[in-house]
Amino acid sequence: MSDETPTLVASDTAIIQHVSKVFPSGGGQVKAVDDISFTVPRGKLVVLRGPSGCGKSTLLNLLGALDKPDSGTIMADGVDVGRLKGGQEVDYRRRKVGFVFQMFNLMPGLSAMENVTLPMELAGGTNHMRHRAQTLLTQVGLAEDRWIRRPFKLSGGEQQRVAIARALANDCPLVLADEPTANLDSKTGALIVTLLRDLARENRTVLIATHDDSIARQADVVMEMRDGRLVGRVGD
Repeated sequence: MSDETPTLVASDTAIIQHVSKVFPSGGGQVKAVDDISFTVPRGKLVVLRGPSGCGKSTLLNLLGALDKPDSGTIMADGVDVGRLKGGQEVDYRRRKVGFVFQMFNLMPGLSAMENVTLPMELAGGTNHMRHRAQTLLTQVGLAEDRWIRRPFKLSGGEQQRVAIARALANDCPLVLADEPTANLDSKTGALIVTLLRDLARENRTVLIATHDDSIARQADVVMEMRDGRLVGRVGD
């Protein structure tokens, strides 16, 4: 699959062309991502599936401008991600990408509401931040009496709901979720996946890295990774 060279069209959120990322390891090198090419279709729930260490998280980090590729090109919503520098990377992450992490990564000293308004404040802020945060927290099903609570007063499922609302705060076209259900029970995890599916239906692209087959069964597109390479794709 890595020999394919996709072409960006209006319906694509991103294209990845011949992207590789190498890390030093024990005096040698490990190719965490090895000459990968694929399109990320808009309005789809896309799953990157594979065992731990296969390169899923590294690929999400590259798409999110948390790391840079050693070779290849990443275009996301019209932005050449690999060419971004300094403040440009920060601006890209604020305006183009929403992150949902396995460990939630909420600010412990802020309430649920404040965690959701924070990305809007960092992007310049508006007079409607609080109203938008309320709308998003309602959308993800967090009870109103939880909005003023700090993360340690919320369950794991509630924290992940806040994290999803935060990822949507700036209406980003691309949502990247790294093992978003790994720390949740199966019932709560299923609800979180349903929320992520609903986000994709709103013309966003949701890309989930996971080894969970139950998530993959609900995806529009499943891409299999092994040893840093794409070895299969199902769906359009």
